[in-house]
Amino acid sequence: MKKYLNQLLDLKCATDLIPFFQSGGNRAKEITESFGIFDACTSEFGSMKDWMVVVVGDGRRPRTGSVFRFRTKAHKVVSIDPQMDMSFFNDKLPNQYRIQIRNMTCHASRAEDVKVECEGRRTLLVLPHSHCSMKEAVSCLVNPGKVSVV
Repeated sequence: MKKYLNQLLDLKCATDLIPFFQSGGNRAKEITESFGIFDACTSEFGSMKDWMVVVVGDGRRPRTGSVFRFRTKAHKVVSIDPQMDMSFFNDKLPNQYRIQIRNMTCHASRAEDVKVECEGRRTLLVLPHSHCSMKEAVSCLVNPGKVSVV
C-alpha cells in the first residue's frame, strides 16, 4: 500500500489524480487497487501507446480509468459503471478542480448497454469491480484489434 501512495504523491500529475480518490470510505485501498492494476498492465504490455483502454466496473468515480489516462499514451480511455457519477466527471472536474481530460469518456451504464468503437486498435479491457461476465464485458467492444483482458 505504501508503495502506491508514495508513487501517487511523486507523480507530476498527482494534483490531477487526487480528486478521483478523495471520496469513498477507504481511499488507500482504492489507490492500491488502481495503481496495482496499472503496474501489472504496464509490466506486461509496456506503454500501451495508441491502445484503447476500456475499464468496466470503475465505480462512482473513474479512478482506474483516470490512472491509465494520465499515465499512458493510450489513444483513448473509456470507463463504464452503472453507478458512475457523471456530474463529477462532467461538472466538478472542469469547474471545481479545473481539470480537463482529453480522450477519456465515461458511461453511467452497464457494459452490455454500451458500444465502444475501438477502431481496430489493440485494446486493453480492465475489469476492476465488474459484476458482468467477461463475455458481456467483451460484447461492448466494437471493431477491436487484439484484446487483452485484466
